[in-house]
Amino acid sequence: MPSRIAHVAIAFAGALHLCAAGCDRPSEPSTHAPTVATHAPEQRTDTAATQVDTARAQQTPAAEVIPSANAPAAQAIPEENARDRIEPAARPDGAGAQEDGRRLFEAIVRDDPSLAATFFFPRDAFAHVKAIPDPDRYWQRLFARYEKDIHTLHAALPEGTTPAFERLEVVRRGGWVNVGDEGNALPYWAARHNVLHYTVNGKPQTLEVRVLITWGNRWYVTHLSEFH
Repeated sequence: MPSRIAHVAIAFAGALHLCAAGCDRPSEPSTHAPTVATHAPEQRTDTAATQVDTARAQQTPAAEVIPSANAPAAQAIPEENARDRIEPAARPDGAGAQEDGRRLFEAIVRDDPSLAATFFFPRDAFAHVKAIPDPDRYWQRLFARYEKDIHTLHAALPEGTTPAFERLEVVRRGGWVNVGDEGNALPYWAARHNVLHYTVNGKPQTLEVRVLITWGNRWYVTHLSEFH
């Protein structure tokens, strides 16, 4: 019994010695860096954004092009000038041309062709009427001659006078021009050697408006004087 007590005492003393030795030594720092959990930022791709933009574009209707209400219907051919007409259209009288005739005379007096530009046959309509190569080039020649004639007629007016418009006489000379006549693709009425009446200091005078033709129910100038 005394021997067992002696053995226990020796073992207990050894344990105390080990504890004292271990507790007095400072712990050595670890040579391994602590592991920190990191998460790489999620890379954003443009695929999803592209799909969203595409879906929105498909849902958004395209802007509708609406023609202006003031835009001239230059491409529309009046029924009076329809190519398949069997009978001539009703011939317009000269009443509708009086205001145009007045503007033409004002352009002559003031030496300003722009005042009567709308009385010349429309450019787009001319391209429909004439069945010739490059009708626009021919129209430009005619219009340039129209402007030149206005300048010439202005120069012929007596200086120091007061010219006054009276009326434009749309004569019966001429007639219905059928398709194929005069190189035309469309028919129209023509009036040749028309007369513009005016006065100079109260005295009656006249000048010739060589050729008027119709587009729809209106008369237009194609030749103010003789043209070759």
